[in-house]
Amino acid sequence: VVLACLAIVAPVRAAGIYHVSDLTEISVNFGVPTLTFNEQDVTTPFLTYSGSSSSSGGVYGATDFASAFGYVTPGLMRLSTLGQATGGFGSGNATVELAWSDTLTICGSDGHGGNTCSYNSSNPEVSFEFNSNLDGSVIAVGDVPTQGVSETSFNFEASSNRTSSGAVIFSQQICQRDLNGVTGGCGAGWEAAPVNQSKILTTVPGAMVTLGGSLTSQVTADGNTIFPCGNGSCPVNISSSASGDFANTSDIFIQILTSGGGFISASGNPYEPATGTPEPATMVL
Repeated sequence: VVLACLAIVAPVRAAGIYHVSDLTEISVNFGVPTLTFNEQDVTTPFLTYSGSSSSSGGVYGATDFASAFGYVTPGLMRLSTLGQATGGFGSGNATVELAWSDTLTICGSDGHGGNTCSYNSSNPEVSFEFNSNLDGSVIAVGDVPTQGVSETSFNFEASSNRTSSGAVIFSQQICQRDLNGVTGGCGAGWEAAPVNQSKILTTVPGAMVTLGGSLTSQVTADGNTIFPCGNGSCPVNISSSASGDFANTSDIFIQILTSGGGFISASGNPYEPATGTPEPATMVL
């Protein structure tokens, strides 16, 4: 007997001028089809969805469950994923990918006592500090003989063809793996937990700075069944779970370092500092 439930909340829509995209996949193993949801829309200023899927009735009464949530708007991403499995052939998997992009028009001194947002080769340089406040966790838990893995990838870039400092690039790969009840990392290139990052971009008034960020979480949990009496007798289902939780804050904020400097974002987002971080007195938008 196969029992399954599935619920999806459609994206919330409103007018906008920038780009968001997402992909979520929620799947379980006992005859329930994999669910995928894709969207790319340059007129969607924010996107939110949630979904879940579960089933039971696998080998020896095994069960599995998967759920996912995501929200994205320029400068801010929220997501969570969960996979759980109990018993042989039980497998809960969930994937969420979020992405956003935006454009800044840089403003500042024109070198003659005024301010401008138009480019001139004589415009003095203006500097900005970009900060990522990535907060979350990856967890995989199981027992002999199960396995689970939780992976999250974060990427951000701010670039302009008129900068003396080069592009701002943030990248983090975060992972935890559990194999037979032993929890550990995922090898070279993976981190155990997120860290905050910052870098300065120096450019000139009138420059266009393109921004783009992405956050992806993928979890897989595989259960198993043991037979302490031997020969397929006395089946005992063993559980595994994996989760990625970045539903608190995954923000990009910008601090203006040059007096009189500022920017205009195509999205309207002021990219203000995170709560508790004072704004610079020189911020002009």
